[in-house]
Amino acid sequence: MRVLHVNDVANVGTTLVAALRAEGVDAHLRRLRLPAAGSSTALKIASLPLRIAELVRVDLEARAGAYDLLHIHYAYLGVIAALGRHRAVVHCHGTDVREGLRDMLRRPLVLTALRYARAVLVSTPDLIALVRAVRRDATFLPNPIDTTLFRQAPRADGPPRVLLVSDAHPLKGLARTVPAALALRDRGALVRAIDRGSADRARYEALGVRDFIPAVPHERMPELIAAHDVVVGRFGLGSLGNNELEAMACGRPVVAEFAFPGVYPEAPPVLALRDLERLVADEMLRRDWGARARAWVERHHDSRVVALQVRALYRSLLD
Repeated sequence: MRVLHVNDVANVGTTLVAALRAEGVDAHLRRLRLPAAGSSTALKIASLPLRIAELVRVDLEARAGAYDLLHIHYAYLGVIAALGRHRAVVHCHGTDVREGLRDMLRRPLVLTALRYARAVLVSTPDLIALVRAVRRDATFLPNPIDTTLFRQAPRADGPPRVLLVSDAHPLKGLARTVPAALALRDRGALVRAIDRGSADRARYEALGVRDFIPAVPHERMPELIAAHDVVVGRFGLGSLGNNELEAMACGRPVVAEFAFPGVYPEAPPVLALRDLERLVADEMLRRDWGARARAWVERHHDSRVVALQVRALYRSLLD
């Protein structure tokens, strides 16, 4: 079974390809440059010739590589499969459908990709209803976490440290999380956010955050997480992203919102904002919830567990 993963979103492609290869799938990753990614709509439109040229190259590489299946990360990119008549899985990750299905320019591409795909996956449960309005058979696939990379580690002595791990997107609920975390500074806690660039930093600073820790490559995130006692994630979407899951895998208690208990056999052990003060004050409580978090991720998000689910899906599509 030969599979080409196209694009990498939040390191899901990288992690999944490595786990699939360990399970005997001949999986490969084709990263994309996507000129003007993260820029304004005007710049993205101006870069269309470059983007189209890159997608044409991907189509040619897929043909030359004689792949049985494409696994495409980010919904609108699934048009590669539709135009090239490739068998494909389209994997939705968030903004690609939350905004893509509302955007006049991207909506036709997203609809084409979702309708053509042999299977459609969503990476967080808040996307299920949205995508099933187009594809009733869309399936939630837990994001794969490399639990050998993200593992429990002790923290050096010092005052309690709280990490605001979410980016500053308006949907991530900073207006709720930041004031609750900053209130802990009066109790001696160090509260820090990750410096992901000027726009993110400005939003955090506007809410009163003064301390930032530089962003690091993904492979160094475990040590960044391990330098903190409590991790505060996103509120507003009702689901856990990779930032929260990786912190849980590192054995850190995570404060976040989860509103979809039916998608797992057991709800994730995350805490509410009202628990922050107790967590900062009680080391044994932190250890207890951190251990629960690690065990839950191992059961439901370990990359090896997820890879077995994906391999079974591939086999069903190719039979």
